[in-house]
Amino acid sequence: MWIALLLLAQNTRPFQMGFTPWPYEATLEAVDWVYTEIQRQGDLVDQHIMGGIPWQEALEGASYADAVENELAFRLARSNKPIYLAIDSLSNLRDGLAPYWSTSDNQPLPPPWDGRDFDHPEVAQAYISFATDLIERFDPIAFNYGTEASELVLHSPERWAKYVVFAERVYNALKTRFPDLPLMISVALKSPSTAQSLQLQQYLPAIAPYIDWIGVSVYPYAFYDPQHRSPDQLPENWLRQITDLVPGKPVAITETGWIAEDLNIDAFGLHVSSSSVDQDAYLAALLHEATTLQARFLIWFTVRDFDPIWNDTLGQDPLSAIWRDTGLFDHQGVARLALQRWSNWLQLPRQLKRIPITHIATEWSSWLLIDALNGPVAVEIELFDEMGQSLGIWYEDVTYSMQIDVRSYAVTAHSGVITTSGSIAARIIYIHPEQGGTAELRCSPELGSELLFQFADLDEIPLTWKGLAFMNAGPETAQIELVARNIQGELIDTQEITLQTHQRFRGTLDGLFENLMNPLEITRVEAHSNRSSLTGINISGRDGAQLLFTPALIISP
Repeated sequence: MWIALLLLAQNTRPFQMGFTPWPYEATLEAVDWVYTEIQRQGDLVDQHIMGGIPWQEALEGASYADAVENELAFRLARSNKPIYLAIDSLSNLRDGLAPYWSTSDNQPLPPPWDGRDFDHPEVAQAYISFATDLIERFDPIAFNYGTEASELVLHSPERWAKYVVFAERVYNALKTRFPDLPLMISVALKSPSTAQSLQLQQYLPAIAPYIDWIGVSVYPYAFYDPQHRSPDQLPENWLRQITDLVPGKPVAITETGWIAEDLNIDAFGLHVSSSSVDQDAYLAALLHEATTLQARFLIWFTVRDFDPIWNDTLGQDPLSAIWRDTGLFDHQGVARLALQRWSNWLQLPRQLKRIPITHIATEWSSWLLIDALNGPVAVEIELFDEMGQSLGIWYEDVTYSMQIDVRSYAVTAHSGVITTSGSIAARIIYIHPEQGGTAELRCSPELGSELLFQFADLDEIPLTWKGLAFMNAGPETAQIELVARNIQGELIDTQEITLQTHQRFRGTLDGLFENLMNPLEITRVEAHSNRSSLTGINISGRDGAQLLFTPALIISP
């Protein structure tokens, strides 16, 4: 019932949708067909470099082999949509260093690379060099330096600490060079609560400081327990488990798919019954869960079954057979049932509403009220500390109305952002724990470069306490000049403040302005910024327990 209600109410999608350009046949005609179709059927292209790294050339800053340059130029020339870029740092089996890419891909590692592990400084140095070059060429919306890196935990847990050293070096270097580019690894999900999942939950936190997003690689029909290999038998948290494995990070579905035909691989003892109806059912569940998670993007690995290339070039490789029949087109190019569902979602406008939570009181209890206006909606709540650093991300399903004690999420929260693709109204309620005072304020998505804070005294009840709070809700550091004036509009004092992204400032006027004889003579404060990302509130009253919270006026957007 919940899924049905969500689909009825769905009028936007939070994620971009796309495919890899994996060909169904080793011909130029097939490659051209795939590139044409994935750009017709998606708004994102996954350029996944899985054939290795030109390790020595990248380390030395030397020219790559012609085969490497030709492949990169070929990919760039055919990508006419935004790009998600992944460069595998691990081998195809995810048990060691990625192979060598030179005159051809997937070559054995030459000396001395065949004796190096992930914690060798030159491994990170060469990878950073190659990644920097490709990021500059492809200009991606996000970059994955560790495709299915979680598999190393399961194959070689003793090497995980070395990979974390590699991750720290890569992340710090790339984040310095590309501060606004989301960096990630991806996790290959297993059935929840299994020994493998519990092992991942133990090891993955070590890499969390070195990622901005967390990617998900998920193929339940092949890599979940046998009882979970049908769309109608997936456990409730089959995808949401990622928020337990790597808490507090935005999620992206970096690769997924479902077979539309029976799968029988004797070499692996893998036998799964499936059909185009099952594939469509999985896609429906996937879209629902990705919406709940407010996923950044969703990649369906292959657009068309690749029987021809599997029979020929791949030599009927048992491992490749796992993905052979996952296309939304069959191997003859005939559309499957799931393609219509995919197309319907692609036509939905991609719209994420971001509603700042300007001020979370430290002395008062702070409650968040979220009302779903047009049916059930999924929301993402991210909270920040006093420096604007993320304290984590929480996901909630709001069917009608929900009350959230903000401090049950994070005691040290100072501000936050609500993100959703649905229609909601959000309010923040402050409750004084001792004297019972309450205040309620609507959270608004409106931001501006100039704000006006007004403090109007009543004759009968003059104000004895004046303060303000404002937040930089944008992606860049904001420089702010505060100008205090009296009731005649005369200048009293000025102050300059710098706010990092998502950072909140809160203070009383007498603590903010140094050149005051009487802070109560201030009746207005103007905030002028070089960024159109400010939101603020007036805080005034008789004392610290009887306060009025009102939105600051936006003078200039």
